[in-house]
Amino acid sequence: MFKSLNVFILMGWCSVFVCLSIVFGAFGSHALTKVLSVQKLEVFNKANHYLCIQSIGILILLLVNNTTKIQIFPMAIYSLFAGMLIFCSSLYLVSFSEINGFGGLRKFGMVAPIGGLLMIFGWGLTAWNFFKGASL
Repeated sequence: MFKSLNVFILMGWCSVFVCLSIVFGAFGSHALTKVLSVQKLEVFNKANHYLCIQSIGILILLLVNNTTKIQIFPMAIYSLFAGMLIFCSSLYLVSFSEINGFGGLRKFGMVAPIGGLLMIFGWGLTAWNFFKGASL
């Protein structure tokens, strides 16, 4: 179990993000199709997809960490969580950049790769933990 990490708080936040991805999905398919171009709607949907998948993935890792002998590095969890927040929030913001008065949001697209790199790093560390655990 993580010593410096409140697992239940992270699990709660990940559950909130899964819930939000469902709400955002409904919002996107009903309200945003009238406001956003097909390209920006795809960006919105990509953010929504990653928010849901990453949140569920983190929930699973927290459960594995707390119910098996395999110990996932806290850095992996933090990296996945931060990467998810950075990547998804930047894509959500970019998706609204074509609405009048929100053109400046396009600049947040430059931040998305940082979130992506954090997620790649987090899943790489996680894979290493699992391969290391295979020898237990």
